[in-house]
Amino acid sequence: MSQNILYTDANGAEQFFSEDTVVPALKWVSTHQPGGLFVYRAAGSQQIIYASDAVIRIFGCRNAAEFIELTGGTFPGIVHPDDRKETLDSIDTQIAQAKNQNLDRVEYRIIRRDGTVCWLEDYGHFTRLPEFGDVFYVYITDISEKHRQESEHLRQQNIYAGLIAVHGNMHQDDLSKCRVNLTSGLIEDFKGSNV
Repeated sequence: MSQNILYTDANGAEQFFSEDTVVPALKWVSTHQPGGLFVYRAAGSQQIIYASDAVIRIFGCRNAAEFIELTGGTFPGIVHPDDRKETLDSIDTQIAQAKNQNLDRVEYRIIRRDGTVCWLEDYGHFTRLPEFGDVFYVYITDISEKHRQESEHLRQQNIYAGLIAVHGNMHQDDLSKCRVNLTSGLIEDFKGSNV
């Protein structure tokens, strides 16, 4: 026998949906969006009560059992230990601001099942469901490539800043020769006629 789930829309109107309708709808929505969707309890251990197949794949797991084993089945368990306090504090601060209408956005790292570290972008929304109490539903996207590109850009800026710092003492007409290790970002040799 299915249960009815009360849903409150953005305007505060309450509607009832059957559990038989909600779970397939969540699965359908999660397959037609980039990234993944999960829902977790807002209080206590912050237990995850739903994770889409995409979330399980993002964590490098083959099934829900591996995902639960890896994360402990809780929201704090999915966040990289070095990012956990800052991430949870940021979400609490954003939710406390009335103008955000219970929305939060945060970036944090995770550790995949194979041990690799990835970056996620997380858009969450706090709501109250009678069947589950206070919950967050969260959309996540793997943004590791964006962070890799930003890191590479910063590394290149540091190389060029080093060149300018060394070259800045030279006159415009001086001839110079520079050898830069692009892997390490170090200036290995710099020669100029007046250096």
